[in-house]
Amino acid sequence: MRIEITYKRHADPVPHTLVLEPEEYFDPLESNESFEKHGIPKHDHAIDYLPCNSEEIEWTSIQVAEIPNSYSIRTEYYRNGSMMWHRKETTGYEEICVQTNISKQECHIVRLHKNYAAASWQVNYSGKIMGLPGQPQKEEKYIDSDKHFPL
Repeated sequence: MRIEITYKRHADPVPHTLVLEPEEYFDPLESNESFEKHGIPKHDHAIDYLPCNSEEIEWTSIQVAEIPNSYSIRTEYYRNGSMMWHRKETTGYEEICVQTNISKQECHIVRLHKNYAAASWQVNYSGKIMGLPGQPQKEEKYIDSDKHFPL
């Protein structure tokens, strides 16, 4: 298994690459589990593994390779903490999430996916989250994957 995080800081002319061991990237396993089949990343975003914050970064790219379901996740960082990430798996599955921060207390999230390369994109979710991180939050759903019409 090979795990690499490549990232580009605004101030640097070239990207940097960080190589991680599975124990650094994934949560601890039970005795009968393997990282290849059961590994769950410790963090939701590559930025959380890096020695910098999202305001310093243009983009990150995680590559988890040499396993049956290899994948990559590229994240673009924008003003005010907004971001977009794109996950691609060797199975053909892809997912895109766009998080737009409206204010310090509100963000709008849209998630799309397709199950294989020739499939059409489908909206999983569109909604607004209100409230400060770490405090009770309120969610207003506009589109939910269980419904094929606006809520």
